[in-house]
Amino acid sequence: MNQIIYIAFFLIAASTITAQQTNWEQAVLCYQKDSLICASEKIDLAIKDSNEVKDPYTWHVRAFIYREIYKTSSNEQEKNLAREKSVEAFARSLSLDKEDEQKLKTNNIKGLESIATGLYNEGVNCLQIFEVEKGMEFFEKHNKTLKLIDENYVIQEREISIKKAAAAILTDRYNDDNEGNSDAFNKAIEYYNDILKIDSNDFKTNLNIGVLYHNKGINLLTGTRLDLTLPEIMKLQKNHVFYMQKSLQYMTKAYQTDKNHPGVIRALAGAYYSLHDDEKHEFYNQKLIKLEGTEGAE
Repeated sequence: MNQIIYIAFFLIAASTITAQQTNWEQAVLCYQKDSLICASEKIDLAIKDSNEVKDPYTWHVRAFIYREIYKTSSNEQEKNLAREKSVEAFARSLSLDKEDEQKLKTNNIKGLESIATGLYNEGVNCLQIFEVEKGMEFFEKHNKTLKLIDENYVIQEREISIKKAAAAILTDRYNDDNEGNSDAFNKAIEYYNDILKIDSNDFKTNLNIGVLYHNKGINLLTGTRLDLTLPEIMKLQKNHVFYMQKSLQYMTKAYQTDKNHPGVIRALAGAYYSLHDDEKHEFYNQKLIKLEGTEGAE
């Protein structure tokens, strides 16, 4: 078991004490002897003691003991519970550490950051096997853990990365079954918009959300039943226009970033064609012809 330098310091102090040992000091002795059962029992007693529960060292030691239990346990339920207890303990120690001393601040922060990184990595692993919902649960726990350090803790880079991955998987789900996967469509849109709240000029995100809306609009028409009534057809056409206009909103933003991207120009030409804006359709169509030497988009 890796030894923590400052906990080892506690051991030196605690080993010279006999009758006056606190529960958390006894927990340290057990920890140093690699007896996590003994350590957890002693530290659990410590937080029930009216004096020790107010001591930041009590919670600090508890955090490391339960983090070690998390690392070594093979039982999934026990691991999750131990990690939760470790997070709680680091946070309590951080809040109890006096502002004029803050002897434990750095190590408490490092402990919380380490656990948060682990949660983030587990979320990424879930996304790699297409378990979006579970992956995002880990990411939310990651966020909450870092917010215990500072409510304004900057997590934007990780948030953009993981939400792009989640949105891409959800987009594929929707494309595989655009009629039965409306939830996947809505969630992908939500994640992409979350990214744009952080960086409104993100080219790839504007492009992807624009494509999603564009395809949604096209799918409405290509799947039209022949037995629809006139009011149903009018409603369908209204929805088609809505999605095309939404697509334009994001595609225009993407175009402002890259005015020579064939995919963006093709989508703009197609959207304006659907909206019967002949002038703008022709503008983007001609530009696409110059870029690709094709007949453009309709």
